This record gives sequence, C-alpha cells and structure tokens, in this order.
Amino acid sequence: MIDKEYVRKLRKEAKNAVRTFNADKSTRELRGSDSQKDEPGYSGSSYLYIRGYDGDIGNRPIPPGVVFWLSPDVELFDQAGVRITTTEISANANYKVQVGVTNDGDQDCNSCMVELYLDDPSIGFSTTASRLLGSKTAGVAGHAKTVVEFPFVATDDMSGHRCMFARAYSFLSNELPLDFVNFNAAADRHLGQQNLNIVKQGETIQFNVHLGRRKGELTLDLRTDTRAVKRMVLPILGKYLLSGKTVNTEKFKISRLAERPAGPAGEKGPARDAGPLKRGRPLPGRPGEISPAAAFAPVERLGKNAWKHAFEAGRTRMQLEIPQFGLKANEAVALNLQVTVAKTKEVVGGITFLVAG
Repeated sequence: MIDKEYVRKLRKEAKNAVRTFNADKSTRELRGSDSQKDEPGYSGSSYLYIRGYDGDIGNRPIPPGVVFWLSPDVELFDQAGVRITTTEISANANYKVQVGVTNDGDQDCNSCMVELYLDDPSIGFSTTASRLLGSKTAGVAGHAKTVVEFPFVATDDMSGHRCMFARAYSFLSNELPLDFVNFNAAADRHLGQQNLNIVKQGETIQFNVHLGRRKGELTLDLRTDTRAVKRMVLPILGKYLLSGKTVNTEKFKISRLAERPAGPAGEKGPARDAGPLKRGRPLPGRPGEISPAAAFAPVERLGKNAWKHAFEAGRTRMQLEIPQFGLKANEAVALNLQVTVAKTKEVVGGITFLVAG
C-alpha cells in the first residue's frame, strides 16, 4: 500500500518544480512567452479513463449515436496470442484479455485497481449480474498509458456469446466510479466495454437489458452503422465483406421474456408478462438459454427503427428476430442497438450485431 504522506510529498515537489521552471526568464523566452501566466499550470491530480472509441479523451457523458461499447482498450486473445472478438468463447480454452488504462492527468496514479467482468450479451451491466474474472493493481504514470493483462480459462458455463467489461479506479487518487454496483460506460470514463456479436441473417438472438436499481420507459433504437466495426482491428472481420448499405429494420422484431403459466390439467395458458429476471432465479440449461416453458411477448414499435417498453428494475431478457434481407455469402452488415431512457434521453448502453450472409 502506497503511503499517503509520501504521495502528498510527491505532489508538493511536482508543483514546486513546475513553479520554478515557469519562473525562469530564459525558459519563458525560449518558449516565446513573457508572462508566467501563459505557462501551463499543474493540476496535481490524475485523470484515468478507458477509451470507449478511437479518439476518446475521457469526456463524459458520451452523446447518443456514438458507439462506445466496442472499446479499443478491451481486447481478447487466444492461446496463440491472436486477437479475436468477444463474440464466442469456447469451453476449456485458454484466453488472455488486455485492458488499456490512460492517465491524462499531471499526477501519477501509483495504485490503480483494474477489474475485468464477463456477462451474457447485455445492455447495461452491474456487479451483481456479472462474473468477476480478475482484478489487478497497476501504476499509471501521468500523461501515459498502462496495459494490464488478465489470463483465464473458460469453463463450460462461459462458452457461447459473451460481453466483457473493464473498470479502472483508484482510492488513493480519489478516482472513483460513478456507481460501484451499476455500470454505465456512456457516463463513466472509468469503464470500458466490448460488446460485439456475429450472427446470421434469419436467426434469433437473445440479450439482456439491465437497469440495476432504476426502472422506467426505455427506447430501443436499431440502425445500420458499419463505421465503428471497420475501425476495429480484428482478424475475424477479414472473412467478411462489410457492406455499407442501409438495412430496412421494419421486419425486425423485438420481444421480452414472458411465461406461460400452467392452466387446467397442466395445459399452458396464454403468454403473460413475467417481469424481469432476478438474481437467484437462474434459467435452466446453459447460461443464455431459455426454458421451453417460456415465451416472448412483442415490444411496442415506435417507428421504423425504434421500440419502447416500460422496464422494471433488475435484468430483463430480450429477444431480437433478424429476418432474411438478401445478404450474400460472407457479406455482413453491422447493426447497432442503442437503448436510452425515454424522458431524459440518457444512454443506458448498446450492443452491435454483425449480421452475416
């Protein structure tokens, strides 16, 4: 544990060094300045963040329409060291994940906690619904970047489509997340997310919407956007020809989990809204699978690209039905599903589906 008095001493010495440097007349003349006021000051603090997109400098909140759930600072590699997507994890295989943490502050962060989480494909995350793969402490110098590596072996219940979440913070530097339980990478620069799934046209994919302690009406917006995927350096994308054509989403269907309660003589009645899945109420079979006794109720469509639904607090299982829309073999289109709070327009999160022919 770094001694706090030692850190305070370092900060004081750094401030004095900057003050002495700026006070020197020859230094000001060399830099073309006659006034000490023109010289940069010294903030004496760190500024940690995990990039949400290329060019990200830690400004939050991220505005709607920006794909921040394909973080270039959260990368998955196989045992041979080849970079892969987080779309499919095989059981009993060895992996490593690299998380990049940037410090754009003047002060070194000598004790940065970096955590890595794994979850089903989801929009919105929390520590209660995700699995902690590991945590490490690292130092991140001022105006520098550190890469932290996490090795892990995937178990049977980790296999399939998964999402990864990374978090970096420091108690010593007073660099704390906005919320220690619920994750919102759009609003918190201490979070990074990798949320990409490769699916075939004509398939149905399931995902979660996780609101934590919040509840209310959300808007789900589905649009074609290949730009963010093209910026990703992923070998698996080399097998696909990324099409820039706009996809008509009117034939897409979004539903939420509902159950068929038992009727007379054990018959199944009509589907009813079952409420969100709660912790401690696991679904049968492999994580991500749905019970044969479960059904999905359609979500109200707002327009060509949007749906709305009143969600309860906690986690809700959703389903997206992807129609056939004429993609050729190895041709692919990226679809971004972004979820926002209807009243405040706050971005809850998003997920990218790379739909292939």
